[in-house]
Amino acid sequence: MPDTALFTIISKNYLAFARTLLASVQYHHPEWERYVLLVDEVEGKFNPRREPFHLVPVAEIGIPDLYPFLFQYTILEVNTAAKPWMFEWLFRQGRYKSVIYLDPDVFVYDRLREVEEYLDAGKLMVLTPHLTGPLDDDKKPDELSILRAGTYNLGFLALSNHPETERFLKWWQKKLERMCVVDFPNGLFVDQKWLDLAPGMFPDVEILRHPGYNVAYWNLKHRHLTKTGNKYIVNGQKLVFYHFSGIDPEDGTNLSKHQNRLQLQKLNHVRELAREYIQQVLANGYRECRKWGYAYGRFEDGALIPDQFRMAYRDTLHLREKCLDNPFRSKNLFLTLPVEEDIAAIRHPLVTHTMYQAWKNDALLKTLFPEPLGKNRVDFCRWFVLNGARKFLLPEDWLAPIKEQLREQRQGRGLDIRLHRFSRLKSFLFWKIYCLALAVNRRAGAKVSLRLKKSINCFIARRAFVHNDFFETVDSRTDPVRSWEGKQENQPPGVNLTGYVRAEMGIGESCRMAANALDAAGIPFGIINFEIGNPARMRDRRWRHKEVSQAQYGVNIFHINADQMPIVFNHLGRDFFDGRCNIGFWHWELPEFPEEWAGSFKLVDEVWVPSRFVQDSIARKSTVPVVRIPHAIEINCPPNIDRRYFTLPDSFLFLAMYDVHSQQERKNPKAVIKAFKKTFAGEDLSVGLVLKINNTKTNPEEIRQLKELIADCKNVYIIDNVLSRDEINALMNVTNCFVSLHRSEGFGLGLAEAMCLGKPVIGTNWSSNTDFMNNQNSCPVNYQIVRVGQDCGPYKAHQFWAEPDVEHASYFMKKLVTDSHFYQIIGLSGQKTIHTEYSPKVVGSMIKERLERLSQL
Repeated sequence: MPDTALFTIISKNYLAFARTLLASVQYHHPEWERYVLLVDEVEGKFNPRREPFHLVPVAEIGIPDLYPFLFQYTILEVNTAAKPWMFEWLFRQGRYKSVIYLDPDVFVYDRLREVEEYLDAGKLMVLTPHLTGPLDDDKKPDELSILRAGTYNLGFLALSNHPETERFLKWWQKKLERMCVVDFPNGLFVDQKWLDLAPGMFPDVEILRHPGYNVAYWNLKHRHLTKTGNKYIVNGQKLVFYHFSGIDPEDGTNLSKHQNRLQLQKLNHVRELAREYIQQVLANGYRECRKWGYAYGRFEDGALIPDQFRMAYRDTLHLREKCLDNPFRSKNLFLTLPVEEDIAAIRHPLVTHTMYQAWKNDALLKTLFPEPLGKNRVDFCRWFVLNGARKFLLPEDWLAPIKEQLREQRQGRGLDIRLHRFSRLKSFLFWKIYCLALAVNRRAGAKVSLRLKKSINCFIARRAFVHNDFFETVDSRTDPVRSWEGKQENQPPGVNLTGYVRAEMGIGESCRMAANALDAAGIPFGIINFEIGNPARMRDRRWRHKEVSQAQYGVNIFHINADQMPIVFNHLGRDFFDGRCNIGFWHWELPEFPEEWAGSFKLVDEVWVPSRFVQDSIARKSTVPVVRIPHAIEINCPPNIDRRYFTLPDSFLFLAMYDVHSQQERKNPKAVIKAFKKTFAGEDLSVGLVLKINNTKTNPEEIRQLKELIADCKNVYIIDNVLSRDEINALMNVTNCFVSLHRSEGFGLGLAEAMCLGKPVIGTNWSSNTDFMNNQNSCPVNYQIVRVGQDCGPYKAHQFWAEPDVEHASYFMKKLVTDSHFYQIIGLSGQKTIHTEYSPKVVGSMIKERLERLSQL
C-alpha cells in the first residue's frame, strides 16, 4: 500500500494542466497515490472515472460553512484557501505518512528523492524559497514583489504525519477561513504569505535550496538550465520539477505573463522545455477545458457574481447574516441591503453594502467622494448609477431603485433622458476643463500651494467623474474572456478598424497593415477613417473600398495611440464604444509608458502592441491585458521605377528614412551620417547614402542642420518630397542596405520592410526591432543605455534610451560593401524571417485566434 499521496487543486477549466502534472508524477513516482481536489462542479463536462487519478469534490473534505467559504473568495483565492483542508482530509484516511502538494502548472522531471529523505527523517514540512540570490535590476518581479507575495512559493509543499501536523493545519485553516486574499496593501497574498511564519512557529521545518526544485521565472536568473542527453540539469544538479507559472499555452512566445526580465526566445533549453510542456497541455484538452465555466462564479439563477460582491460579503457581518447559509441564493441583497442597519436611519438615495465596499476598495473613489454616506452621497450614487454596471458587471435593472430615488429628490436630473442626449457634450467639456486645470496648475508652479492644486484637481475631477465614465478607474487586470460576458451580442462578428488609414506616415501604415492581415485571414471588417489631430498628408487611398461611415461589427480595433484615444472617444461618442469589445493597438518607444496617458486604459478592454518591448513597457502601467500582435509585412514593388526615377547614381547605396513628426532625436539620422562619413570619404562616389525625410516643412531648422552636416559630402543624397507607398517600396528596392541607428523604436517598420525585400539591414540592437533582428539575419549595432537628457516631444528627460555605437555601425557598413558573401547570406536570412513570421497570413491567423479566444468571431 502506498504511504505517500500527492494532490493538486483546480477548477475544471484547469483540468488539462492537472492531467499533465499527474502524468509526469505517475512516470517518476508510480507508487504514489494521485488526487485532484475539484473546487467546482463537474457539470457533465468530463467523466471523473476515466481520469488516471482520484477526483475529490470540495464538498467532501470538511470545510465548515462551505457555501459562504466558496462565495467569499475569487477563483484564485478559493483554490488556494482549500489547501489545508485537503491535507487534513488525506491524512485522515489513515494510510499516508506523507502528503505532497504541487500546483497544477508544475511538471515533474525526476524523482523527489530529497523531499522523501527529509520527510522520512522526521521533518514536519519541506518548503522551497522563491529566491536563492538577489534581484538587483529594474525588471519584474523584483525583491519587493517577492517580499509582498511571500518568502516561500506554495506551488509546492510537503508534509509528514508528524506530531505537530494537526496543530499546524488547524492554525493554517483558521487563517484561511477569512483571510486568504490578494491584499498587498495589508500584507496578504492568499495562503502563501502566512507560511512566512511557519519556520519560526513550528519545529522541523526544512527549507530546500536544491536548484532543481521549483525552477520558475522568479529564480531563473540564478539557475542555469542545460541538457545532458535527455536529462535537464540546473546548476550542475538534476532538474526535479519546473513551475510554468503564468505561461500561456496558446502563445508560446512568453515565459510568463507575470515577468519581464527574461525573453523566452533567448533561453534555449527553457524554450525547449516550455515547447514540450505546451504540447502536452494542448494534447490533454486545454482548448476545450479552458472554456468551461466556473460553477461558483454565478448565483443560482445564472447571474454573474462580481468580485466586488465577494469582498462585500467577506467584510460585512450584516450582509453575511442576511444571506443566511447560502449567499448563492441571495442575489438581490447585494444591491438592496443598505449600509444603515437601523430602518429609521436609512437615507435616500440608497447606499448599499456593495456600493460602500466599492468605495472602500477604490482609492480614487475615496478621494473624490470622501463622505459617501454624508455630503457626497448624491454625487457618489450618481456616479454609481452611471458607471457601476459597466465597472462591476452589474445588470442595469438592479440600479433602477437608486435611479428612481435620485429622480424623486430632483437631484438626479442628470440621469434622465437629457443626460443621454447631451452626454457627449458633457464628456468633451469636462475633459477640456480637467486638462485646462492641470495646465494652469503646472504654469502656476510655486505660486500655488500643493494643497490648493490638489483641491482644484479633486473638485474638477469629481464633477467630471460623476458625469463621465472616462474617469472610471480600473483596479486590477481583468480576465479578458470574462470581461466580454457583460457585452451586448447584437452585432455580427467582425472588426471595425479605426485609424488614420489614409495618412502617409507610420501610424497610418500600421492601420493599413492591419487591414491587410484581416483580409488575409478572411475576417469581415470595415474601416473608419479617422483624421482628427493628425497633421500628415491624407492621400493614401489603397483601402478606400473598405471604408465605411458607421461601425458594423462587434469588435473595435483602434490603430490610434494612447495619447489620442480621448479625442477618438469624444468625437465618435460613447455609443461607438458601448456594447463592443474595444481594442487599442498602441505604439510606444521607451521603457516607461507615460503616466499622463494611463486614462486611456479606461477606454479599451485590451491593448495590442507590435513588439515585446512595447508590451513590457505598457504592461507595467496597464489595467487591461496587453497582447503582442506584430505588424504584417508585405512589400509590392512597381516594376517601372528604378534609380533614374529618383536621380540616384549606379553605386552601392545605403538608405536611411525618418519622419520629422517622429522626432529626429529618437530616429537619430545624424549617427547614420557620422558612421557613413567615418567609413567612406565624401568624394567616394562608388558608395552613397540616401536620406529620405518626410514632413520637412514641419521643422526647417532641423533639416538645415542636417544639410550642414553633409555639406562636404558629394555622396549623400537627400529626398525630402512626399512619396507614395509604391514609391517608398521602390526606393527601398533600388538601394542596397537599410540603416537605422535609432535610439528607440516602437516596431522598426523600415527595417522589417527592407528585410522583406531581401536587403541587409543595420540597426541599433535595442528596443522593438530585436524581435526580428539577430546576428544571423541582420547587423545589430552595439549600444549604451543613456538618459534622454532633455524633453523631446513625448520623450521626457528622465527616461532612458540607447546610444548606438557609431564605430560598430561603420564596421558593418564596410563589411557589407566589401564582403559579397556576407551581404547575400544576411539578406536572404532576414527575408526568410519576415516571410515566415510576419506575413499577412501569419499575423492574420494570430488576430483570428485571439478574437476567437475572446469569443468575438
